[in-house]
Amino acid sequence: MAKDKFINFITTLRPSYSGGIYVRVALLVLSIYASRVYVDLFTPIKFFTEIINLVVIYFALNISFAVVSLFIVFIYRKQNKRPQDYIDNFTIGINQLSSFFFRLIFVLAAIDILFIDIKELLMSLTIMTAFLAISFREYITNFINGVNIMFSGKFKLREYVKIGNHKGRIKDLTFTHIQLLTDTKDTIYIPNNLVTTREVINYSKSTVKNVFVDVVLNKDQLQYYKELQRRIISRMSRKFRDVIASKDNITINVESIEKDTVKWKIRYVMSRYNFDLEKKLKNTTVEIVLDFFNKKKKEEEEKEEAEKLEKEKKSDSKK
Repeated sequence: MAKDKFINFITTLRPSYSGGIYVRVALLVLSIYASRVYVDLFTPIKFFTEIINLVVIYFALNISFAVVSLFIVFIYRKQNKRPQDYIDNFTIGINQLSSFFFRLIFVLAAIDILFIDIKELLMSLTIMTAFLAISFREYITNFINGVNIMFSGKFKLREYVKIGNHKGRIKDLTFTHIQLLTDTKDTIYIPNNLVTTREVINYSKSTVKNVFVDVVLNKDQLQYYKELQRRIISRMSRKFRDVIASKDNITINVESIEKDTVKWKIRYVMSRYNFDLEKKLKNTTVEIVLDFFNKKKKEEEEKEEAEKLEKEKKSDSKK
């Protein structure tokens, strides 16, 4: 029974992981074989003996951490009823932590094998602790913030977010940065320190998706503001009825009043959000406003022309 469960565990691993482990196991066995069979050959040459030992430790640690991380991820996916190729913050975080501690322990083992006294090394490092803390403060806080982001659940892969002035879908999470894929297909790397200090909007988690459009009217245009409001609400609710549930989801408020202008803030509440939709919404709003005032201008010109002709007819009749 235990054997069947183990086989099932191995076969359900991602092919790249399981295949990689098989290769590393083969290399470990080969290294141990070389260290045992050719021990007499390597013994006179101390340097080669140390290298062989390091190679054995490298693959042993690598395989151990890989198996542990894969086992934890396997249990996590099983408990959460996820497919075995499912990747999220937790799986990425476990793999990166495994890689970090593997490198750390291997470096310490290498130092020990190379006959460097670890205690003396640590003692000498403690003298420089203050200097190192100041010099690498940003790197350390960046790493800590990365761990917090990775396991807190604030962000997840493929979520659509705005960090500072950047919008995009989360492509990757690491302990040093967040990788965003923008709507223009550009890749942006944002350090975790900036993520914790800047304004962040997670559109994927927000129950209300808002888009705001600013419209500025001059004094001559204010006489038409009620008609323009009705035009915007009517046309936008019809054109975007698949994302704007009703006319009540469009509100127009005065944001500021200047000497010669009034600034409106138009708010659209949508059922879903993406960059292309926001861009289309803003462009359509501007088109409606421009079209409205172009028609008003044309009507005024036609009215002035009609009044001019009327005056000319009256003057001709008097003659």
